[in-house]
Amino acid sequence: MRCFTAVTVAVLALLSGTAAPAAASGSGGMSAPLPAAASGSGGTSAPLPAAASGWTPVFVQRPVAATGSGGVSTLSPAAPNGWVPAPTPPFTQEAGVNCDFPLHAEPVVDEVVTRVLERFPDGSIRRDAYRGDLVVRVTNDETGGHYDADVSGSALVDHATDGSQTWYVAGPVLLRVREGQGNIPRGLWIVDGLYRLAISATGHRTLTMVRGSLDNVCDHL
Repeated sequence: MRCFTAVTVAVLALLSGTAAPAAASGSGGMSAPLPAAASGSGGTSAPLPAAASGWTPVFVQRPVAATGSGGVSTLSPAAPNGWVPAPTPPFTQEAGVNCDFPLHAEPVVDEVVTRVLERFPDGSIRRDAYRGDLVVRVTNDETGGHYDADVSGSALVDHATDGSQTWYVAGPVLLRVREGQGNIPRGLWIVDGLYRLAISATGHRTLTMVRGSLDNVCDHL
């Protein structure tokens, strides 16, 4: 179980270089916000090797994360502490899109919640956060075999007025990657560790790892 703790908040603040959201207390309250992280402390993030360029990471569908399929899930009414459920919808892919075989994925555990932290003057979201347990079952539609991916990471998301987004992530998430888009190869990746995902207004994704690992779910099926 991955918790949105003060440690996670500090990590996300370091990644984003700005004041992070307050961490949720055990009673549902919020502690005082952490100060902005000083750049250069705790290590410097580095882009993936140039040899890996030419592919695009794509997050599994979330209410604010573009997936290339155009779908958006619906948020539930706001809870008293500001966190609301952010369900992850199931998806299917034909052979060759992410893996060499057709696949289906759906959450078997989904306790993900989101909270708006800052808005633009027009009311649109400027910064929000995600946390909560998420286990996605990925099934090979040819063999029937499946793999349960624990992708219970926490994320701080900045939204720009031009439609671009920057995700600062601690822990694992599931990335759907098509051929010829972005800077990691085609696959269905569990990305774990500390990293940043920049999504441009045109949809191009750039993954920058501070430290962590990549695991292609296709290889488990």
